Amino acid sequence: MSIIFNEQIMGRAGKSVLRSVKPLETTGFCDMLLPIRQANRLNDPNCGGEEIMLYQEAAAVLKRWNYPFETLEAWSLRDDPWCEDEAVEAYLADALFLVYKIREVGMGKYYGFAVVLFDHEHPTLFLDSESPIVLGRQNKPEVTPDGRYVFACFYSGVLLIDLMKKKYTGFKLDHYSDLVRYTMQPSRNTFSIYHKEKGGVSTILPDLLNWHESPGKAINVTECFESYDQALEKPKWYFGR
Repeated sequence: MSIIFNEQIMGRAGKSVLRSVKPLETTGFCDMLLPIRQANRLNDPNCGGEEIMLYQEAAAVLKRWNYPFETLEAWSLRDDPWCEDEAVEAYLADALFLVYKIREVGMGKYYGFAVVLFDHEHPTLFLDSESPIVLGRQNKPEVTPDGRYVFACFYSGVLLIDLMKKKYTGFKLDHYSDLVRYTMQPSRNTFSIYHKEKGGVSTILPDLLNWHESPGKAINVTECFESYDQALEKPKWYFGR
């Protein structure tokens, strides 16, 4: 069974291990990234034993949340055997971020639907996407090492959830190839956008973004991709004597 751990926590991603799905006691906040693929691919003769184990684990994760996923937008369309899902559980916040029905619609172009839930024992819908979102290079949801945020990067922007305050926001990306990283510092924590096309780095102070309460329903996620200009960290000037 392949489990990809949060890269910022473990320091190495993609290690194949056999273990139960639970937080590592050594970290205190380990959130596991679980690539979930369609269970109906079990009949695919090209699927190996490791993939079958992953499918069974995926079914266990969804069952653990005991949510009527069939009520979500486009959930019934997941019968296509070539659709995939990507999900992350944030254990400290008891939250699930799922990008489902990922499908290639063009040469290297994919779309999917996003849903966020809280409280696996009594699941509540935080938000759902009413229409497909074009995905980018960094579309797998990521939990920040401090467990404060979970985010996913799409083609035109980033969907960001504050797990502590249970609010969401989004900001635009200048180019689909831009990379987003979270940095923890003694004075403040920031998100950095590494611009692949134009070069340079933009540093964002998350507290200055425009945050929203949970809609508790399906929304057009791309409409929350706003400018981040007001949240940019101002450069500091130092003058020598």
